[in-house]
This record gives sequence, structure tokens and C-alpha cells, in this order.
Amino acid sequence: MSWFHLGSPVKLNGDLDSIIHDVMLHEDFRQAHLHGFSAVHESKCLDNTATAEQSISGEPPAGWKTGSVKLKLTAPKNCTAEADAPEFEVPGIMYCPLLDDLVEAFQSPAFLQYHITLFAARWDPKYNPNNPDAAPDDTAPVEEQGLPPLPPGHQPVYGEVYTSVEMLEMHQKLPTAAMEPYLETLIAAYMLWSDLTHLANFGTVSLYTFFRNLSKYIHAKPTSNSGYHQA
Repeated sequence: MSWFHLGSPVKLNGDLDSIIHDVMLHEDFRQAHLHGFSAVHESKCLDNTATAEQSISGEPPAGWKTGSVKLKLTAPKNCTAEADAPEFEVPGIMYCPLLDDLVEAFQSPAFLQYHITLFAARWDPKYNPNNPDAAPDDTAPVEEQGLPPLPPGHQPVYGEVYTSVEMLEMHQKLPTAAMEPYLETLIAAYMLWSDLTHLANFGTVSLYTFFRNLSKYIHAKPTSNSGYHQA
């Protein structure tokens, strides 16, 4: 089941080598283990593992917490202050703390692909590879983003959050000195997504966190596992 779920969705030569060497030739492999095997049954067992652990212990799965949310209802009378409106409490909401996902993401191997030193993308329509690129004027004052002015004829390119004007300006507002020596201050760009955002539909909803310090092209790959289940 690990070979099935962790491999590429399009099986390649490396995946074939893996099932031979890591599964069939493994010292613990026994042909009798496959008698009566059902992929549907084994998948259901994996899906029910977390639910079974929670029902036995009475606690949510590891890393998850249970809380409640209070929602303001329509006031029974007109001209009623929002503070005096009745509240409806929704209990039993399972969530994962935002900081826990941040720690997991920044400690993962994928962090090597994160952009923590921000930059801007600029395009010169008349660029000639035979001539040196335009050098910025060192005497010119920098903009609010901490960058030199755009050279004449150049155009800004917007494609990633970590190259956006807003994030560059936020980066400039970070304290220049870290709270502890030799520690770098940076911005973690949280982006929350849902797979069920229909205002007219009512039901359960799953929320996911993506860190936009990582390229959108990597996020678009399901095999990158770059989304973190939040609630």
C-alpha cells in the first residue's frame, strides 16, 4: 500500500524497480500474505485508522485539537448592537494549530525550495544577450519595496506571491536585528484554501494551508504534498 500511495501517479521504471526490490525481494515478504487481498478493503482500513484511534482514546488524532466557534445570529430587534446579538456555539470542530503546520513545513525537505529572501522579477523587452544587462543606479533612492527604481523600458513581472509588491513591502518592515543573534527574520506567506466554498451549500468543509514561499508550479503537483490539512 505504501508503494501504491507514495509513488508517482504515472508509474515509471523506478517504481517498477521499487516494487521488485523493496516489496517482493524483501526478507519479510511472503506470498501467502497476498491471499484474499483486496485493495478496496485495505484502503478502508487506512481511512478508518485515525477514526478508530479517536474513538478508543476519546481524543483527536495526534497533532489535532478540538474547539468550538461562536457565531453571531440575527438580532431579534432592529437597531440592536452586534455585541448584544444572540450567539450560537458550534462545538466539536477539529483543527490543527497554524504554528504546527509552519514548523512541519519549515522542517521538511521541501523547505530547500522555499523562497525566504524575496526578490522582484523584471523583464526587458529589448534585452540583447550580446550586451550587458542594465546596471541599476547605485545613487538612486530605493523604493518602498527596498528595490532600485525600474530601469527605463523594463516591465515588472507578477507571477508569485514572494515577488509581489505587498510581500516585498512587508519584508522591508521586518526588524533589521533578530531577537537572537544569527537568526534571520522572514515572512511565512500563509494561504488558506477550501475544497467546498459554496455559499448555498451546507455541510462539512475541509480547510488546507499552503505556504506561498513555494512556487505555484510546485503547489500544482499533487505529488509535492505541499498542502497541510488545517481543519
